[in-house]
Amino acid sequence: MKRERTREEEKQASRVALLRALDQAVWRGLICERERFVVSHRLALYGDWSPLAPLAEQLGVKKERVRQIQNSGLSQLCTDPDSFQMLKSYLELVPPPHRRHIKPPWLSQERSLVQGRSLPRPRKKDY
Repeated sequence: MKRERTREEEKQASRVALLRALDQAVWRGLICERERFVVSHRLALYGDWSPLAPLAEQLGVKKERVRQIQNSGLSQLCTDPDSFQMLKSYLELVPPPHRRHIKPPWLSQERSLVQGRSLPRPRKKDY
């Protein structure tokens, strides 16, 4: 007899799937390592939700720049339907602790994916 997965097991499976999607996005050149680092820590993929200040200190930038990196990475992930779906399902299971913690740039992309319109092309990164 097959047992049903608990909510914690679903969260963990979704977390692992999103981490794999982030790794694939880096490998395909969709996002850079820095964006992967910020997104994964801001979305609590390695434990708790990380505030901007400690990440800014680790990266040697200001908090506003960390927020920009995060939004850039999330926007780029939303251009890929598979990554977008994993991100959406993860956030349904593990919502941010505060509404303002993460601005949802992917919500505007959802309409484009659902209606079948073409999404904006990924921009070139300047490193």
